Amino acid sequence: MHKHKYGNEWLRTIVERSSGLEERLTDRFVPETEMRDNGAASTAADRLRRWSEAVGKGDAAKFAGRLALSGWTADDAGRAVHPVRLRDAAALPDWADMLRLFAEHLQHRGTVPSAALPETLRQHPLLEPGKPLAFEHALLPFAEAGATYAAAQVGELSRVLSARAWRDAVRSLLRELAEVAWKTLDLEFKLFRIGSFSLPGSMEQYDRFVRRLLEGDWFRLMQEYSVLARLMATAVLKWADSLQEFLRRYDEDEVWRDGRLTSGTASTGIIERLALGESDRHNGGRTVVIAMLEGGGKVVYKPKPLRIDTAYAALLAWLREHGAPGELAAAFTVDRGEYGWQSFVARRPCTSEAEAARYYRNAGALVAISWLLGGSDLHRENVISSGVAPIPVDVEVYMQPDPDANWPPEEVPSDAERQARETIARSVLCSSLLPEWVKLEPDTGVDVSGLFSWLGMDEGQRTVRRFKFANTDAMKIGDVVDTESRADNDPHTSGCAFDVGRDIPAMLGGFRHMYDFLLARREALTAADGPLAAFGSLATRFLFRSTAVYGQLLENSWHPDALKDGVDRDIRLEAMCRYVASDEEEYDRWPIVLRELAALRVMDVPYFRLNAGEVRLADQQGAYGPMLFRRSGRMRLLERVRAMSAADRELQLSLIRGVLYTKFAGAGRGQTPASHAELAADNETVGSGGAIGGALGSRTQAAVFAATKKESAKLLHAATAIADRLNRRAITADDGTRTWIVPGFGSVIPRQRPISYHLYGGSCGIALMYAALYRSTGDGRAREETLLALHLLRRRLAERDVDDDPLARMTIGGFSGLGSIVYTFVRISQMIGEPPLLREAIAAAELVTDEKIAADNRFDLMDGAAGALLGLLALHRATGEAEHLRLVKRCGEHLLTSRAKLPSGHDGWQVNGKALAGFSHGAAGIAYALLKLHQAAHDPRLAEAADEAIRFERDIFDRERGVWPDLRVGSEDGAGLVDAWCNGAAGIGLARLAGLAALDNPDIRSDIDTAIGIVHPPRREHGKDCVCCGHMGRAELLLSASLKLGRGDLAGEARRRALRFAEKYGKPGSDDDCSLPLYEEPSFFQGIAGIGYELLRFRSPDLLPNVLVLE
Repeated sequence: MHKHKYGNEWLRTIVERSSGLEERLTDRFVPETEMRDNGAASTAADRLRRWSEAVGKGDAAKFAGRLALSGWTADDAGRAVHPVRLRDAAALPDWADMLRLFAEHLQHRGTVPSAALPETLRQHPLLEPGKPLAFEHALLPFAEAGATYAAAQVGELSRVLSARAWRDAVRSLLRELAEVAWKTLDLEFKLFRIGSFSLPGSMEQYDRFVRRLLEGDWFRLMQEYSVLARLMATAVLKWADSLQEFLRRYDEDEVWRDGRLTSGTASTGIIERLALGESDRHNGGRTVVIAMLEGGGKVVYKPKPLRIDTAYAALLAWLREHGAPGELAAAFTVDRGEYGWQSFVARRPCTSEAEAARYYRNAGALVAISWLLGGSDLHRENVISSGVAPIPVDVEVYMQPDPDANWPPEEVPSDAERQARETIARSVLCSSLLPEWVKLEPDTGVDVSGLFSWLGMDEGQRTVRRFKFANTDAMKIGDVVDTESRADNDPHTSGCAFDVGRDIPAMLGGFRHMYDFLLARREALTAADGPLAAFGSLATRFLFRSTAVYGQLLENSWHPDALKDGVDRDIRLEAMCRYVASDEEEYDRWPIVLRELAALRVMDVPYFRLNAGEVRLADQQGAYGPMLFRRSGRMRLLERVRAMSAADRELQLSLIRGVLYTKFAGAGRGQTPASHAELAADNETVGSGGAIGGALGSRTQAAVFAATKKESAKLLHAATAIADRLNRRAITADDGTRTWIVPGFGSVIPRQRPISYHLYGGSCGIALMYAALYRSTGDGRAREETLLALHLLRRRLAERDVDDDPLARMTIGGFSGLGSIVYTFVRISQMIGEPPLLREAIAAAELVTDEKIAADNRFDLMDGAAGALLGLLALHRATGEAEHLRLVKRCGEHLLTSRAKLPSGHDGWQVNGKALAGFSHGAAGIAYALLKLHQAAHDPRLAEAADEAIRFERDIFDRERGVWPDLRVGSEDGAGLVDAWCNGAAGIGLARLAGLAALDNPDIRSDIDTAIGIVHPPRREHGKDCVCCGHMGRAELLLSASLKLGRGDLAGEARRRALRFAEKYGKPGSDDDCSLPLYEEPSFFQGIAGIGYELLRFRSPDLLPNVLVLE
């Protein structure tokens, strides 16, 4: 065995190399004058560069600002990154003594015969079969050293621990050591096995690697990775101190005697099992501890003040005494000042439908209470499903201050978008109880909410980045199913499944009833002796940054590259300084960042306290840092209570419905394809109403589609009711701007947000609905609503912000881009007689530059040049300007030159390597745009390209199923929206109909015949009603075909469908087309604005253009 010298020189080397930026500038260290290698100067220069990059992205002024915050000069920075030597008289730090103990245990391990090492280690009592920790065999000496140290610290307090509980405690230390060391050990193991072949299941190389470490290589490794040695020693010290503190408090408080804490079980006080590390580490490695007592009871220890928990429990008791609806409960709590005890809340799922309905009523009540108290961070780990109610087990982030962090208040007029964002930031959505997504990967988001995170997550989705084939020759990092993951917030069992139709109405009702109860008793709630008074002086936790940010930074700081020298790790942590260093106005937040850095250096997650009545953070030494908020948590609480009203209740309910719609309808949004067998069978009967071939019918459009006076009134009534609902949902600011809060689809982290500007899902579409109402009735209020809906967009066009211009970020498309704004402004200017809108349409068109057209790679109607072409063509027809026609032709030329050879042999357009069929994104829409340009420009190339695009769609038609396939990602089998406007038959049929004036032949007529055959049979009485992928888009095809082709049979069916929608939407407060009760998306193509517009168009088709083809 190799006898390693681990005396003071070895320790001093580790102390010197592991020292950080700040330490090297103290008088304990002096610059190293004798360079250990010739690359020291270049290493120091590289560190300065990386440090500057970390705090200011290489900006010299920002880096200088960072240095100034610590009172450092450029020379100081140079010394801080330079190697140092510990002064001869300087004492070694405490953690160095732990390294000595490590060395002793390593030497003891080294005395064991080599051949016996692997088997003896695998039988070690700290290891758990089936639950391996990475490189646990190599880390056992360190855990044993920690156990030796802790045993001396704990002393006779260990009498309360069973042997199993003691093993649990030391096992938690082993887990912590593995968390810090695995990246370095993984790198070393990879280097060790270079050139070797890893057989599945083999442990030969792994055993050799562990043996080498334990026979002396650990000493080399700790000196080379000096920061790792320091962190491991620090982890042991913190673990032992927190364990000793827990045991002392447990022994002194005799909590096992209180049956309210132990769930009524009798105990002698002996702890049978012990779970440490049940939370993030704060304030010196302290974490939540769960102790299972002799007799089966459990008690929870929390090393933080629990006054807010006791106040919450008292509030619930007051509510019960005063007859509040719901059956809310809280853990029993004993607050001891700086720490406290709670009863253990176990998961108890519902066992019947009746219990599930009660559970969701109580969940709604909890949402109301948590909103009232300004709660936050009630995510999936902080809520337990316990019987008929969800129980928050951590309410430390109640009583949050005003979310607007600007201080002093900005003197900026609040427009509707800002008001909407503030509304969201102060709403029920902030508690984290309702669906809330975080990004795991660039294209992956996961719901972490307290009430719904479990839903839709099967075992295969509960994966973590962890070692596969752990502790074998083939071990490697990958996605591993987390067998220990628990969904403690899941109230369901296999015999009592979640039911949207039952549970969501119950939750909405629970919220409404609790809100109304609180509203009726707000005077009593806020009285001096009322239940809310206790919250006004409480300390709450403030999340200065997301804990996920801290966690990611800590993990990054454990990379091997950061563990050889303390400066390298500090530089990674210096990312915390970036936003402060970049802005002198933020310098006063430096005391907060200093505390973040101090915590992260010792592997803690920073923890900040804020008194509910204050706007500055504070610790035991008093307040520090700037005034962060406009209003304190106490002020916000009183403001919320005063602002409660029936209107506010409906606003909060609207937000709840919106986020639930995002959760339940977002993933399958519009995915309601009809049966392919139904489609094929129905297509065979399309001829029963007469073939489409031949000349257009001779009857006039009005004669073909004539609504009776009664029918006309019903259609108008429904459209007016929709407009009224849009008005009630609107956020209108004092400056006259208006917006709507909508679900934020299209992102891996969908959030409620102010509505966008474009036609498809934005304010332009809503404005068109209002304009159609004015055009249909002459009602001046509808004209006013039209202009209100466009006010904010018109301001953005007139006052463009160079630094933050949402219009500059838009695509050029005709439905979701700048082309849609041009089209909308042209049409509305004509519909309501507002000439200035035409001038603003011209301004919007100026944003569709040659450069933007050339950069377009979407090509389609929705986002690409085809859509821009139609919007600009509408403008050209209104103005006659040659420049607008030039831009139209430029779009056409771009489409012609962007074609590629498709696998089918056709020339066409590919996006992300895929050519699509359909109207909004595919060949039908692009061909239609080219035909419209051909009518204006008379360029045969356009007609030829359009004809080939149509032939592509005809050739890929699935004759077995009788549909054009939906070829988008996620619809690889051609399923999907095969009969919808967006990607199916309704849109393809509309494209062929609208292009008849430019291209008319038997094949085109046959396509129209086929599309009607797919759409005509009334097969979908359920599903979405919207124009994009719902009933109304299919009905428009029937309407347009009846008008174009003189088909009275189609007119009758279209009218029947329109009247059914009118009946539905004409009812006050009627349900909409969504899968959740009472939620109506306001937009045009996915919501009620488009439904209202279409109802008016069905009433008077000759009065309103067909927006679905940008007519």
